[in-house]
Amino acid sequence: MKPFALLLVALCVTAPNASAETYPSWPIVVAPGDQTNPRHAASRVFWMDGRDSTGADLYFSYERALYDTPQPFVAAPQWQYDFRIAPEDGYSSPGTSCGFGGNPIPGFTLPLSMVVWVDGRSGDLDLRVKPDGIGQGWPGVDIPLCSAPGFQTDPRIVLAAYTQGSDSLSWIVGWLDRRNGTDRHVYAQRLTSVVSTVTANWTPDGVPVCIVPDFCSDLGMVADGAGGAYLVWKQETGGIHVQRITDAGVPAPGWPVNGLAVSGATAVTASQPWVVSDGAGGILVAWNDLRATGSPADADIYAQHVNGSGAVASGWPVSGLPVTTAFQDQQLAGLVTDNSGGAIAVWEDGRNRQFEELSPNYDVRALRITGAGGVAPGWNADGTVVCDRPFAQSNATAINDGAAGVYIAWEDRDGPELAPDIRASHLQGDGQLPSTWPAGGEDGVVICDVAGAQTMPSVGYMCNFLLVAWVDERNAATTGKDIYAVSMSPFGRVDVGDIRPAALALGAPRPNPARVGSSTHLDLPEATTVEASIADLAGRRVTSLVGGERWEAGAHELRWDGRDAGGTAVPTGIYFLHVRTGASSAVRRIVLMR
Repeated sequence: MKPFALLLVALCVTAPNASAETYPSWPIVVAPGDQTNPRHAASRVFWMDGRDSTGADLYFSYERALYDTPQPFVAAPQWQYDFRIAPEDGYSSPGTSCGFGGNPIPGFTLPLSMVVWVDGRSGDLDLRVKPDGIGQGWPGVDIPLCSAPGFQTDPRIVLAAYTQGSDSLSWIVGWLDRRNGTDRHVYAQRLTSVVSTVTANWTPDGVPVCIVPDFCSDLGMVADGAGGAYLVWKQETGGIHVQRITDAGVPAPGWPVNGLAVSGATAVTASQPWVVSDGAGGILVAWNDLRATGSPADADIYAQHVNGSGAVASGWPVSGLPVTTAFQDQQLAGLVTDNSGGAIAVWEDGRNRQFEELSPNYDVRALRITGAGGVAPGWNADGTVVCDRPFAQSNATAINDGAAGVYIAWEDRDGPELAPDIRASHLQGDGQLPSTWPAGGEDGVVICDVAGAQTMPSVGYMCNFLLVAWVDERNAATTGKDIYAVSMSPFGRVDVGDIRPAALALGAPRPNPARVGSSTHLDLPEATTVEASIADLAGRRVTSLVGGERWEAGAHELRWDGRDAGGTAVPTGIYFLHVRTGASSAVRRIVLMR
């Protein structure tokens, strides 16, 4: 039940009463075979691509996601799957994912992101990595990360450190490992990327994080802000465990070998943890918990706050704080920072389940918890309703809104046997919908409801715009599953940002990078009104180039002299040329280097 001005508004079809207009979604990839598992990073979308019948490969849409032809990222024998990227847009915020993944990269010599995946080319399940180097001389081949005996699966990766002026990034990768043939343990490795070189820093094939005789699962990970990382997992006989490792690959001071148990005496009933930073060197962890009755039908959600030295934060119960213990089951779908020391938990809620044989009828709820363990003002202590429409809401995903709120997208059904559509909403830091949210969108705004199923929503940022991607089956009879997406402005408009131009052609700025200014070719298929402006990374208008003038059809040049509206030369940075006509819009990035 949330309007959602700053992000996703009508995509394929707008929400009822929200607008008289209908906005189409745009294909990121339509190709033979199934394209699935979209993930956002550095203003691009990656996915698993099944056009090669011998095994799935990894593809991505390059240069601001909706403009370019999809390209293979890793196309090797057998399967490449279960991939993860860092920095992932789920851990960044608006304005930080502008073609460089939020990284302050001097001279643009460092990779945008690092990708890790499970690889089957050896006949075993190993892990490999590859930097996304945007044509800056980075290797075009991928690199072995772990080839130990047995299966290595469930990789996670975080950007651990960047040293200003060093042209060096470090990454920490964690995974689940069955090299001993019986148990499943947790291992990790640190990577350093410097001037087109990636180096593993710790013991070859990784260092052990947890090697007690047990079966570990449900791995999660977050950077600790000091060059190391926190890893969280479920231990079959010990519940939720957390370990903080330093940049040397050893437990941080105060942390026990093999990790710290955080889910209390009923730990065996805990599973599926999520973890976020508290912004002060510690973490907040949330998980599903069966301590009430031991039955999955009565699952609740608990959370814990642990400081950097491995102690439970003051005021938090040692066995965890109940987030929701409502009737029936609640399943955690996401945990995002509130940028104020707390976190926002998002879950699928079964308290209103009916006719389970036809549809589980789960709803979506959320709750903001402060770092002190209280409920933030404005939020319903029993979970603020995001959507409680009839029939099922499922597969929810969430991302911080850049402030203290959250954007949420999910699969939504209009009937028990109907294919799912995509909806989305925005809760501000006070738990309320934005004042500009469209009327009729209290249960979320329709993102796409065309024929065929829309599933697996993924959300990320494209500078100050939100990019929503999903798996789309509108062409299931011909090409199988494809990936579609839409870019939304902070005001809920879909004609701003990286929407593929339909009525104009905007060329690449030249030169780019530029030292003084640049020129961009514009083709208009018909006479129309043109608006063109330059914006900075924060979305603020720097200057107007064309202010609603009527231009004739044909070729035109847009010139920017690198100055703001007052005639002052703007500093080195990344800027965006926004062009809008009466029917369409387009955006190009301009890198200015003084």
